[in-house]
Amino acid sequence: MFTNVIDFLKEKIYFNFFIGGRGVGKTYSTLSHLLQCKKIFIYLRTSAKELGIAADSNVFSVIDKRIKWRKLEEDFYGIEKNNKIIGYGCALSTFKNIRGVNFENVEIIFHDEFIPEVSARKILKNEADAFFNMIESVNRNRELLGHEPITYI
Repeated sequence: MFTNVIDFLKEKIYFNFFIGGRGVGKTYSTLSHLLQCKKIFIYLRTSAKELGIAADSNVFSVIDKRIKWRKLEEDFYGIEKNNKIIGYGCALSTFKNIRGVNFENVEIIFHDEFIPEVSARKILKNEADAFFNMIESVNRNRELLGHEPITYI
């Protein structure tokens, strides 16, 4: 009855896009997967404002109340369980500020709500460039070194 993103992640497809109606399970099943798979992840939102709201409301608390967000830098969070970082929260709009960071331990990027609302006043300028730079900053050509590339959801 609900979308289960995990069913689609069994294939070795590295860029996964899920588009559908609200409340059908895309975000919930992905958040559940992030907490169960024991892989370091990035929870990505397009804007810093969206990220701040996600952090303040703790989008993971629906699944596990032990998950906490800790601000590491401006618009950059550590997502923790039992005081151990299990992931990071950041915004595509500010990713340029965290270039050069070592993300070799990150295996999954979950870009939640990546399609802007029709009523949104402003779409991120040069969003495609920001996206490709973010992917390159995190992935760092892992395939050329014989490693699996990151999975983008």
